[in-house]
Amino acid sequence: MTKTINLNEPIFAQTELCDMARLEANTVNNWVRLNHVVPAPSTDRRMRGRRFYTLLECVKARIMGSCVERLAMQPAHAAEVAAHALQVIAKELPGEEISTIDVAVFSYLIVSQASGNVTVSTAYRWGKFAQAGADPTFYGMNPDNYPAAMPVIFPLEAFAIVPITQLFREVFNAAAEILEGDSA
Repeated sequence: MTKTINLNEPIFAQTELCDMARLEANTVNNWVRLNHVVPAPSTDRRMRGRRFYTLLECVKARIMGSCVERLAMQPAHAAEVAAHALQVIAKELPGEEISTIDVAVFSYLIVSQASGNVTVSTAYRWGKFAQAGADPTFYGMNPDNYPAAMPVIFPLEAFAIVPITQLFREVFNAAAEILEGDSA
């Protein structure tokens, strides 16, 4: 049975966020203190003092962790990249509750850093690009929705391509496994 997950419901404890985002608890605590990762406010008096997070906040933490670990990016810059990614994800998802991630076009962030500033732009690529003979082109708009989308020319200072659809899918699948375990 496939679980439906509400993107904005705070149902994941901090340990679950750490598992899904592949982060140490100390890292998450630091990011909470710096307001890069924000736990949802608790409405239940019995749960005060415990941190719960939405699926989107878990995705944000995963993207930040990936940028910090793989790109040696400062957490503040990684938070900017993750915030941009969440805007892209919010536009592409069918609603607040999702049960599957089945997309033909994958979203990417193109990150460049010049004189200490991080610039982020969005690009799209057909999901089947890994297959032999598939189109390897990045597009400025989703070619599924805009067939006339033009290829992207990367800025010279571009230094990273962040696969946000893939990272979202990893966190979503981990969340579904956690929720399946809770209902068993």
